[in-house]
Amino acid sequence: MYYISVEHFYYVGTFNAPKNGPLKNEYGKKEIFSTIEQAQQYLFDIDIVWHVKNRTYTYPSGYLLNHAEYARPLYTIRKTSKANTTKGE
Repeated sequence: MYYISVEHFYYVGTFNAPKNGPLKNEYGKKEIFSTIEQAQQYLFDIDIVWHVKNRTYTYPSGYLLNHAEYARPLYTIRKTSKANTTKGE
């Protein structure tokens, strides 16, 4: 089982900046995927297509930064721990 970790890049002290952590669905639950390929396809479906390294992706060069954001977010596909493999955790 795999999940996608998101790392945001905002200047220190920015109010309401998104927190780093697992990608969550519309219900606030962590998205879990059975295979790496499913996780990659999910990223491609939401236009996160630029492969940075290993299992890390980001938006293509046309991404516009938000206020106080200094770099595009990184999305890394990671393996879940055996204790945390319930769908929707």
